Amino acid sequence: MNFEIVQKLVDDPLFRYDRKSGELSFQGTYQNQLHTRQSINHFFEEENETKLVDKKDRRLLQEAWHGVLAEGEVVSVEVPLLTAAQKYEMFRVKGIYAKAQDAIVGIVRNIEAERRAVTDSLTGLW
Repeated sequence: MNFEIVQKLVDDPLFRYDRKSGELSFQGTYQNQLHTRQSINHFFEEENETKLVDKKDRRLLQEAWHGVLAEGEVVSVEVPLLTAAQKYEMFRVKGIYAKAQDAIVGIVRNIEAERRAVTDSLTGLW
């Protein structure tokens, strides 16, 4: 999947997770939204101390991303991620399995930011 083409279509951080190497990499606007490096090696290994995702939520992602087997299968998980503002917010991580690359590629969308954008902060109404 060509990140440059997708990047022009969405304002969300793009990711690629290589299932063989365990590398999680980001493109696009991740610097403005997520508190992480552009690339995290061995993302699911226990000694990986990345604070991007809590350990229990990292396990949820691992189960979702390693459970897919069919080309084009879509995976969607809602999980709290550490933002650039140093606080956890709920994100929707949605990807598609590319069998030839044995990778999940997709977008990371901040659900809480979307909710704040369409609700009144005083009343909580739309």
